[in-house]
Amino acid sequence: QTAFTFDVATGEFIPAGETKSLSFSTKDEDGYYCSPLLIPQEITISGNGFRNTLNIDKGTIITIKEETKVESISLDKSLDLEFIGKSGETYTLNPTYTPDDAYTKNAVWKSSDESVATVENGKVTAVGFGSATITLSVGEVSAECQVNVTGIKFGSGVSSVSEKEYTVTGTYDTLTEPLVTVCGDYTITLNGITVGSESSRVTQPIVRVMGGTPTIKLSGKNTVYASSVFYDGSPSSRSVIHLVGENANVKIVGDLGTGAATSTESPTNPATLIIDEYMKLSSRNFGYDHDALIGGSAGDTIGNITIENAIIKFIYSCSRFFSGALIGSGSYSEDASGNDIAGSTGELKVSNSIINAELITTTSTALYSAVIGSGSYSTCDDITVDGSKITLSAKPYEGGYFSDQMSAVIGAGTGYSSNNEQYDTPNITVTNSNIALEYSKLNNFKGAVIGNGQANKVGDISVKSSELNLTCPAPISGSIIGTGIYSLYSKGNITVDSTYITVDTKENSIGGGSIIGVGENSAGTGGSKRGSISVSGGTITIKNLKDIYGCVIGVGRSDTDTEAKVENITVDGVEINIDKVTNVTTKPDAYPLGVVIGVGPGGSYCDGIIEIKNFKGISIDTVDGSSPVQPFIGSCNGSHVEKNININLSGNESQDSFLSKITLTKNGVGCTFPDDFVKVGCVGNNEDKVIWVTPTTGTASTN
Repeated sequence: QTAFTFDVATGEFIPAGETKSLSFSTKDEDGYYCSPLLIPQEITISGNGFRNTLNIDKGTIITIKEETKVESISLDKSLDLEFIGKSGETYTLNPTYTPDDAYTKNAVWKSSDESVATVENGKVTAVGFGSATITLSVGEVSAECQVNVTGIKFGSGVSSVSEKEYTVTGTYDTLTEPLVTVCGDYTITLNGITVGSESSRVTQPIVRVMGGTPTIKLSGKNTVYASSVFYDGSPSSRSVIHLVGENANVKIVGDLGTGAATSTESPTNPATLIIDEYMKLSSRNFGYDHDALIGGSAGDTIGNITIENAIIKFIYSCSRFFSGALIGSGSYSEDASGNDIAGSTGELKVSNSIINAELITTTSTALYSAVIGSGSYSTCDDITVDGSKITLSAKPYEGGYFSDQMSAVIGAGTGYSSNNEQYDTPNITVTNSNIALEYSKLNNFKGAVIGNGQANKVGDISVKSSELNLTCPAPISGSIIGTGIYSLYSKGNITVDSTYITVDTKENSIGGGSIIGVGENSAGTGGSKRGSISVSGGTITIKNLKDIYGCVIGVGRSDTDTEAKVENITVDGVEINIDKVTNVTTKPDAYPLGVVIGVGPGGSYCDGIIEIKNFKGISIDTVDGSSPVQPFIGSCNGSHVEKNININLSGNESQDSFLSKITLTKNGVGCTFPDDFVKVGCVGNNEDKVIWVTPTTGTASTN
């Protein structure tokens, strides 16, 4: 006889006098259990309540029945749960098996992310925010359920107003975790909170968004004292309102009335968010691992940011470089292999709001990131600013100074000139807004106010019915509206309509860049290229200018082996006043005369035409009576207009009356141009032709 010793079941025994059919498991030669084997029911054992031994005669034939395998599993495809406060919802998944008598004791449940949801025997529990996949497997057959967890976590001082509305009040001296963590379309009101202090700054966000589109309402004065400290190998930069992942969006709403943002009258007791951040660097890389103050971490891709009727003030102190956007994407980061990862954000929309950024530095510092847009070596989607006031003031402290502005204020930060495909081409639209920029000390302006920073790119730029006021005590190598120095290829157009621009250079130059158009280009960068430039209405006023070797509207200076170019330049009804140019005759030969409207010196290029309509005039006042440009309209030495320079005369206007609107004065007193001076046309390139069009006769003359 062969003896089999077995336990009938864990925690079970067969009562005396009863019988039971037997099932047991056998092991294969590797020591693993095989599938359960079912012994026919005529083989039974009488129970006695103890461990039992069954004797079977040798030669007895036992018929083995295999288990029925699972062919398919049906499971809920998706499941939405909430995590509110400190506990999460639970839900039990009930699978359906085919066939229904299939063996399922070897079923295995698994969660793809146990920080979001856990599962035990089908019971799913929400433990965090985000998405996780619950998988049920039986042998080689499986089914999945997508679990999405939304909700809100908060600390003391947060109270529930309604099912999805919460209010944060009080003073918080320290934070060991975010004050509020949210995922989903909840509403959070910041009602007069104070977080940290000047002597004890926090390194955690006040709000962290893990997904969805929560609304942050501002009520009263809210102040956050934050700190971002960098040490070699251990960055600890922190966003104050922190978005995590591409599904994380946020909407920030204040209480400004319609039109209050651009009104000359200050709003009374408005809701305000003040972010006072101090960033200290040791020897970290200048553009590496900086988070946005409102937005994403370095190298992260986040969703959309919308700001409406709000006042947000940034007081941002930095000891070396500003590389994460104030509102938008963080700077680039690196993966484990040392490869660059660009930060990215979705659409940025600011309407009827006041954004005031005060940058403070104690050392030599450069601005690599945008106020609204992308961080250094990063990118963003479309940017829209409407009916808002955006102010940037840069202040040195205790001997510090700003070496370069290499980003845009609204637009793209600094990029890599060698990688045109790395960056998106966001469109930028600014309407009915006031933009002010004030530097007390700056070495070089290489970026843009509206557009893209050095070696980056954007798509279409549209500025309408707005006002720009800039105090920029530095050579302008980039542009005020357009592209920064060494910009990358983009077919985007620049359109400026009914906009008033005032620039005070504090006796510095338009140093190869432009006021509206394409910034300076240099050898080996491959060329700065744009679509068409169209400027209509408005006035451009430039004060205290040293000299011009770029342009006011058009393409800046470039070297002969590169192509800084546009397709067409159209100027309709624009008045340009330059007062006062201080350094013309002493300018070195290496810096040739520039142009007011057209193509700057060097290798700059216009693929199509330069067209002037409804000419309002160009006036330049100098200290010595010498012109800082030649021509006023057209192309400079080494540059070229592929087609023509079209001058559309108005009504009965003649060529002479048109040219009389181009004036040069010496300390306010009119000057006489030399006989060989070219006001409209080309210098050093006889192929560029001027066509004068008289509307009353429809005729044109060429010279």
